[in-house]
Formats: sequence, C-alpha cells, structure tokens
Amino acid sequence: EEEEEEEEDQEASPRQRVSQQEVRSRVSVYCTADKFCPDELLSVLKPPQAGVPPGLLFDLHSSIIHHAFKWEDDALHIQCHGTPQSDAPSSSTEAPQATRDIFFFEWGVTVFWGFEKEHEKHLLNKVLVGANIGAITDVEVEDDEFTVVYSAQESPKIANDTLTMGISMINNTPVKKAISYAIAQSTKLSIFEERIGGHTEEAVELPKMLAATGQITMHRRDISKLIGRVFLEKCAVNLLSSVMDTPEFFWDAPDSLQALYSAVCDYLELEDRIQVLNARFEVLHSMLDMLRDHQNNEHSTHLELIVIILIVVEIVIGLIEIAGLCGWIGRENLK
Repeated sequence: EEEEEEEEDQEASPRQRVSQQEVRSRVSVYCTADKFCPDELLSVLKPPQAGVPPGLLFDLHSSIIHHAFKWEDDALHIQCHGTPQSDAPSSSTEAPQATRDIFFFEWGVTVFWGFEKEHEKHLLNKVLVGANIGAITDVEVEDDEFTVVYSAQESPKIANDTLTMGISMINNTPVKKAISYAIAQSTKLSIFEERIGGHTEEAVELPKMLAATGQITMHRRDISKLIGRVFLEKCAVNLLSSVMDTPEFFWDAPDSLQALYSAVCDYLELEDRIQVLNARFEVLHSMLDMLRDHQNNEHSTHLELIVIILIVVEIVIGLIEIAGLCGWIGRENLK
C-alpha cells in the first residue's frame, strides 16, 4: 500500500508542478497615428511570395507568420511563432509554447503580445511609418504596458496593470483580441486627453489676462482657431473615433468575451474618462465663446465710436458750411 501511495505521489507531482506553474509575458500598446492606411499596412506586412521581396516585418523577425493577412472590421491580426518573455523556470517543460501576437487597429493603435520593447520600437519607427495617416509627434505618442500572467485554473482578470489568464488561454486569440480592443481604446483616449489638456493650458491664461488687465491681447482670429481645434477634437472623440463605441467584433462574440471586454474597460475607467473629457470640452467651449463674445463686443464698441466721430465731423463740416452761407465766416477767413 505504501508503494502504491508513493507511485500516486510521483504521478501527481508533475501535474502539481503544472498547476503551480506561471508563465509571465508583457503586453504593450502604442498610438502612433490618427489612423492607419489599411492597404499600405498590408503591403508592408505581407508574407513572402515567389519572386516578391518579403515584407519589412520579416527583415525584423525571422519567425514565420502563419496567420492570414486580412482586416476584420477595424482590426488586423498577425501571429508569430516564438516564446514570449517569461519568468518561469527554464526547466519547466510542461508549459505550452506561446505565440507572439500583434493587433493593428485602423484608428492608429498597435498592441503587441510577447514582444521585446526594442523590436516594438523598431517596428513602429522603421516599418509602419509609411502606413501612418496623421502621424503623431514623438511628444504626443502614447504608450502603455501591462504584465500578463498565465497560471492554472485562473479566469481572465486585470488588476494593478497585471492581466491574469489561465494557462489554457496562452494562445487564445479571441481572448487576446477582446483585451486588446479595450486597452487600445484606452490608449487612444489618452491621446485626446493630452491634446485637450494642452488646449486647456492655452486657454486658461485668457480669463486670467482679462481679469488682470481688462482686455485680451489674443487676436479674434486666433481665438476662433482655438475654438475650431477644440471642436475638431470633440468631433474626433464623439463622432469620428471608435473610442466610445463597442467594436463590431463583440456583436457576434460569446457573452464571455463581451464580459471580459467590459471588465477591462471598467478597470481602465473608459466611460468615466469620456464623461470627464466631454465635460472639459463643454467648459472650454463656454469659456472660449465668452471670450469671443467679449472681443466682438469690444470690436462693436470701437465701430460705434468711429461712427460717432464721423457723425461729429460731419456735423462740424455742416455747421461750417451753414456759417459760410450765412456770411458768418468769410472766404478770406477760411483761407
């Protein structure tokens, strides 16, 4: 009986090692453009064919890309063979081999799963430049990074910038895509937050100037341009961007993926941040409209003053003419 128990323990120990095993990797997300040109991006990333030079991605990574190259709604997914960065012991051979994934979103965001930072930077700065439309300056480029932990018997969750997923999901593309949508929308929203923050800093000095000096030195045309830029950003967030919308991918997706997407969005506080951003838009619009009205009133006052001066001049000229007709003022006196 003791020998049987020992055999059972020996059989159970490998399974126990698997259950206790963790594989760590990283997820990074970058927003480098207002949007990507879909056709240009495909031409850059196309797999090698007979007589056709390989895409630049293959010059960067020697791994074989085995996923079909096609846009699905607003996302393009490619998958590479390779081992992600891992903190697991090298002797643990029970863990499944993980693939590296890249998700390109048409609205200018790229999400990397399992790549090294230097490869990501080279791909973004050297390979994808030609596919960028409305490239974002280096100062505005937004990036974020999360740690991924694959462990046994764990349902997907996120806390403290750490994604925890079951080891069985290490190559689950739909789960990765659902998470990528949420963090990509968050990163895109960060760009708008940075821009509106810059507009706020530019505009907040105007009321201070008005309170201190009673006048605004900024030209009416410059104020109108600032109002236009704020309005364009508001349209980009609410009308032209996918930041506020639930992606079409989830319309036919299982409820579990929708719940995972909602959980990540809640963690990233997307809805609250959008509300705060729209509130800032409204405050900026009200403030700039008030300043524009103030300058319009000043301009109207100046015009009224000019009209009054012209009327006074006309009256004086009329009186002089009347005085001349009445003989009160002679021509020799006028000379």
